[in-house]
Amino acid sequence: MRGEVKVSDISTFFLCPRILYFKAQQSENTAAQEARMRRMTEKMLLRELAFKLPETVKELADCGEKEEVIENLAQSIMEDLRYVYSDNLRCIDDNILREIHRDFIEYMKRSQIIMKSARSEIIKTEIKHGFIREHLMFSSKLRMSGCVDKMIEIDNEEKVPCIIRTGKSPEMGVWASDRASLAAYAFLIEESYNITVSRGFVEYIRDASFRATVIRRKDRAVALHALKRVRAIKSGKFPEKGDHAPCHLCIFNEHCNVKGETLLSKLLRL
Repeated sequence: MRGEVKVSDISTFFLCPRILYFKAQQSENTAAQEARMRRMTEKMLLRELAFKLPETVKELADCGEKEEVIENLAQSIMEDLRYVYSDNLRCIDDNILREIHRDFIEYMKRSQIIMKSARSEIIKTEIKHGFIREHLMFSSKLRMSGCVDKMIEIDNEEKVPCIIRTGKSPEMGVWASDRASLAAYAFLIEESYNITVSRGFVEYIRDASFRATVIRRKDRAVALHALKRVRAIKSGKFPEKGDHAPCHLCIFNEHCNVKGETLLSKLLRL
C-alpha cells in the first residue's frame, strides 16, 4: 500500500525521527549492520522469552527458579530462535551467538524473571485467557499496518493489545512512545473487530516489569499526529533530531552529521 505506515515506525519516530529517515533511505555500512544484528539478536531472545513466560510460569509453578530450569529454558529459546528467525540469523557468527547465549543465561539468573512473572497480574491474565501471537492487522482508512506482539481476548468481549519492550522501564507507568503505540494498535483492532479498545499492556521484559495502562484520548491524538509526521518523513522530508536521540549509539551517526549540516555551517568551514 503506497504511503503505508507501520506502528513500529511510530516507536522509532519517538526515539529519533532521523533514524526513521535514514532507515527509509537505507543508509547503513557493513560495520553498522553487524552491530545492529547483534543488538537485534539480543532483542529477539528477550522477545521469545516474553512469549514463553506464561507457559513457563504455569508449568514450573511447583519447581521454583532453579538454575537447571533457567538453562534449559534459555537453551530452548535459543534453539527456537534458529527456526523462527532463520533469515535474521543467517549472517551472525556462531561465536557471537554463543556469547549472546551465555549473557542471556546470566541475565535470566540475575533478573529472577520467572519468579517476578509469577507475581504479575498480566501474566496471570495471559495464562487464563491465552493470547494471539504477533497478530497482523491493516487499516485502509489510516493507511497503516501493525503486528501487535500479543492480543489477549477476554471472554470474547474485550481485546487487549500487549507490546513487548526490550529497553528499560520508566519508574512508573509506561513511556509516552509506548502509549502512542498502544493507541495505534487500538485503531487497528477497532477497525478490524468493530469494538472499542480501552486499555493495553506493556511488558518491559529486560526489567521483568509488567505494566497495564488506560488508552486515553490524548494518546490517540498523539498517535495520529505521529502517524502524519512519519508519513512525511518516509516520503523524503528530512526531520530534526529527537530530543533524547541516542546519538552515541546510532548506526546512522555519520550520515546524520553530514546530512544535518546547513549551508551556513559549510560556508564557515571554508
